[in-house]
Amino acid sequence: QRHSFPRSSSSAEMLAAIGAVEELRALGADTRWQGTLIDAFIATEDVEALVKIVRGEGAQDLRVRAAHSLGMIGGAKASEILQSLYRETADDALRSAIVEGLMMGGDDKALLALYRAETKPERKRVLLETLSMMNSDAAFEAIDAALDGKAP
Repeated sequence: QRHSFPRSSSSAEMLAAIGAVEELRALGADTRWQGTLIDAFIATEDVEALVKIVRGEGAQDLRVRAAHSLGMIGGAKASEILQSLYRETADDALRSAIVEGLMMGGDDKALLALYRAETKPERKRVLLETLSMMNSDAAFEAIDAALDGKAP
């Protein structure tokens, strides 16, 4: 089935508004429309479509934006996928987008899990700084442990 898509995001917004997830996914298979469709995937909370963009071979800026968006959507599934992506990627921009997305989504538990598993000091510092900005119990637990020289 062949799809044409106008060059505006209003069509994607309309499809998102009516919950046309399959139609949006079909359009998203064409990398030309991924930038336009990310907001629609956010609106429909389509974790799978965003993961496909992040793991795809599209432009890095779109992959970063999709990773950031996954964190903002939140939820157990997105959290699990983002933690896995963080561990898998060698791309620092993608890793930063994951951390920022998890922070924006308020997922301190995922950030704490990444902090605990991280072995590289610079990455561990970034995760701890991010946790400290969140003012959550998990953040204070990690900060106290770091100050005491203990594992959180």
